[in-house]
Amino acid sequence: MSRIIMLIPTGTSVGLTSVSLGVIRAMERKGVRLSVFKPIAQPRAGGDA
Repeated sequence: MSRIIMLIPTGTSVGLTSVSLGVIRAMERKGVRLSVFKPIAQPRAGGDA
């Protein structure tokens, strides 16, 4: 059975990439088979993505 885990930041520059990599590594160490993807970012009004 497939399961989905989605990590969503509470704001910008909160360290989501570091947390994501830590979660991925921990799951790999436990032998969990997984696939990872990063959604395409949408630019904010008046700023960069």
